Amino acid sequence: MVTKAETICYEETAARMSGNVKKVFLPESFEEVKKIVKESKIDIVPRGGGSNLSGSSALLKSGSVVVDMKKMNKVTDLDFKSRTVYVEAGVTVKELNEKLIAAGFEFPVYCNDVSTIGGMIAVNVLGDYSAYGRMKDWVEEVEFVSGRGEIIKIGKADLGDVCGMEGTTGVILRVKLKIIPMIERSASIFQSDNLDEVFLMAQRLKLEDKVISLKLYGPFVSGLLGFPEKYNLVIIFDSKTGKVRGDEFLNLKKRLGNDFYFTYSKDYYNVQDVTFSFDRLKDFILFLDESRIPFFGDLYGGICFAFFQDSDDELRSKIFDLIKKMNGKPGRFGYGLKNRELVDGLQAKIFHRVKIRHDPFGKFNKGKVLEDFKEVEKEKEEVRREESTTPRSHDKNISISQNESWKESGPGSVEDTKKDGVMGGSKEIEKPEFLFPTPEEKMQDLIKEAEEE
Repeated sequence: MVTKAETICYEETAARMSGNVKKVFLPESFEEVKKIVKESKIDIVPRGGGSNLSGSSALLKSGSVVVDMKKMNKVTDLDFKSRTVYVEAGVTVKELNEKLIAAGFEFPVYCNDVSTIGGMIAVNVLGDYSAYGRMKDWVEEVEFVSGRGEIIKIGKADLGDVCGMEGTTGVILRVKLKIIPMIERSASIFQSDNLDEVFLMAQRLKLEDKVISLKLYGPFVSGLLGFPEKYNLVIIFDSKTGKVRGDEFLNLKKRLGNDFYFTYSKDYYNVQDVTFSFDRLKDFILFLDESRIPFFGDLYGGICFAFFQDSDDELRSKIFDLIKKMNGKPGRFGYGLKNRELVDGLQAKIFHRVKIRHDPFGKFNKGKVLEDFKEVEKEKEEVRREESTTPRSHDKNISISQNESWKESGPGSVEDTKKDGVMGGSKEIEKPEFLFPTPEEKMQDLIKEAEEE
């Protein structure tokens, strides 16, 4: 537990969203987390570094319980042969790499110094080196505490139950990660006043095997970083191919790591991240440029960060509407509270299914990603109840329009037909199966939709 004065530190997040703290716990073991979840009756917010900018760790106005995982910071069982390591959720990616580098290894999914492994898995983050993919690609196992207070271990087949669920299904305890031998990297910088030229260069570079990141900085942010006020495309290689190497590369990497800080220094505190396909990203950046909105991003991963001052609410709303029309998705920070309007129908179904499976009492991160799922499920249950009390034989419009050969010829019900083979004396009629899907069929349809998506 922390003191009352210390709880103030938890009331506002990096996303500049505030709420009220009821209690703060800093567990040091699996059993402590299990006990906290079992005994808590109000909203539980798992917390890592607190650096998320979409509001995934924001608190309710009515009050939330914070489970700060920073004391669960053990790194164990480094296996050189299988290239894996076990990491507790509170370990920051910086701490992990400091330990791995001493052994000649590294974990290549990196976003900032304070991000914890648990938080990065919760939002399935895409790191600075986009070619390495998202966190889910590097996770072998996850152990977490569900809403029932049970410790559950899942493998790669079920990672979607936790990875990308933004702390709505449980508290991540420990994970097994893949790692790689250390790589000496380099960079080159392409500068131009012509955005079309930059995108043509980026399109060609994406085909190169050793290119792992294509960071694009607009003229305004380029000036803040000490570059010429042009479009600066920083190309990072998994080799010595680039012209910027050794200590010079480390200095460049450090400077690029401060891109958010330099932009904040000019009062651009509000960030909107988004990911698009390569072609759509170009159109979006052109619009930002014409609207004089500061931005930077990674053309390899299709991510763009747009920055706004507090007085830019109307402009920011306009950009968010544009993102919805262009079917954009969150780039790095997840849905949280800020971006939940970007969740489409299929995603909402999947989120609901997984949430109910692991957190049936709605204990974790209420209101994040989606509106209160309990209210939605209540509405669905009412619809199901109404359908179950309405005789199927009365549904004439559906039956006739979908299958003209199925005619009502008597007072018998569908169940009568199924049992006796006749309805009102007519010949046996096969039940149109698509009118009566079983729960299993519905689930299969949902899974098929998800796989296609």
